[in-house]
Amino acid sequence: MRQSSKHNLVTCNDSMAAGRRLGVSLMEVTVASGLMGLLIVTSLQVVAGMLKSQRFNEDRARAELVVQDLLTEIAQQSYLDPTQAPVFGPESGEATNPASRTNFDDVDDYQNWTESPPRSRSGLAWTGWNGWTRSVSVVHVDPNDWNNSLGNNNDQGFKSITVVVSRQGIELARGQLVRSSSWKQPPFE
Repeated sequence: MRQSSKHNLVTCNDSMAAGRRLGVSLMEVTVASGLMGLLIVTSLQVVAGMLKSQRFNEDRARAELVVQDLLTEIAQQSYLDPTQAPVFGPESGEATNPASRTNFDDVDDYQNWTESPPRSRSGLAWTGWNGWTRSVSVVHVDPNDWNNSLGNNNDQGFKSITVVVSRQGIELARGQLVRSSSWKQPPFE
């Protein structure tokens, strides 16, 4: 090793010769950059998955509220049509405007009813609900086994109402209630 006259300085050529390296090689930089890129991509995928899961859970919570809202509306209707001879499904004049449910006056008027996007009872579309659908199924059920559907012409005093809410074809919530013919609607004041 060469030394300067007054100081003990080691030159670059001498340190390499002694087996020590100064600096980083191009290969080390490439490997480190690749590892950092892999870590960033993996982190972004994890964050994207978390955000997607959070959005799905928020949609499910909203869908549950929409199911309960419509089930509450249906539960307030009569078991049978109070003004006309009962027909399973909407009676004449009740299905003239599919966007509005204001003419529905008994639970089976909602049979096979679907709307997208959801609307108020009077037919006003909800803003921000494009791609959402809610549908209703009403069936007569066995009084001893509510899971046993009896068909539309076999009324034994119980109707099962099922509401399904979906977004872009994916079911997010489902709710069911069973109404009996003996339940009477309390008068609203």
